Amino acid sequence: MSVRILVVEDSFETRDSLTVLLELCGYDVIVASDGREGLARALSDSPDLIVTDVRMPAVNGIEMLRELRRCDNFTPVVVVTGYSKEYASDAFHAGADRVIAKPLNPEHLLRLVEHLLQVSSQTAH
Repeated sequence: MSVRILVVEDSFETRDSLTVLLELCGYDVIVASDGREGLARALSDSPDLIVTDVRMPAVNGIEMLRELRRCDNFTPVVVVTGYSKEYASDAFHAGADRVIAKPLNPEHLLRLVEHLLQVSSQTAH
């Protein structure tokens, strides 16, 4: 069974880049363009990990994460932000497993994804 990663990002270019990167590494990628759609996809598609932006229209990444944690405390979430330390703090308080800064370093992101998936699979058993 393949590992599914949900990418929630309003920028088409960034969403597309993340999708290509993750698919090249063998992951099955699900996409959403804002937090509202991301929450719906997270609850319906049960991804193994979520990568989300912070600032998005409609529902932002922090609001999505808070709502997700009300329903699901187990799916690892990586929050990506190009903004201040305050956003990182808000993300951790909302339940993020990791916060990384833009611009993304692909190798760093892939190592982080692999680590969180490994930890998640060990705690599931």
